[in-house]
Amino acid sequence: MNWGWGVVLIFAAFITMMAYFFLRAMTVDLNMVREDYYKEEADINRTNQLSSNYESLGKKVRLEFNTERSILMLEFPNKLESGSVWIYRPSSSKLDQRYALPVDQDSVVSIKTQALLPGFWRVKLEWVSKGIGYSAEEALQVN
Repeated sequence: MNWGWGVVLIFAAFITMMAYFFLRAMTVDLNMVREDYYKEEADINRTNQLSSNYESLGKKVRLEFNTERSILMLEFPNKLESGSVWIYRPSSSKLDQRYALPVDQDSVVSIKTQALLPGFWRVKLEWVSKGIGYSAEEALQVN
């Protein structure tokens, strides 16, 4: 075999490889963390204020997940008036779960969730206490 065939084979291998990568890229499901991502970014000032309120508390939200019973235990640094919990998986928006926090609840809340698959999750909390809004985001590793 002479060098001409070698060039043709390398060129054909390169084209085949590029076609494979192109087809693979076109079939990968790209999930955004949120469907309303742009709206959420436009509301960043509100989010920053709520996060700042949370930082000023000096205490963090304690988060515990019981995998056997699928119960998320939350201990807030203050009494709740209202709020919500958003459990999301950054790798797949199809697995996201939202829950409303019970109104006028003490600082400890138990939430029965759908089963969470093993892996990395984020828990975003928003609540109101004494008329002041708070926001926190915590990481959750489910084994």
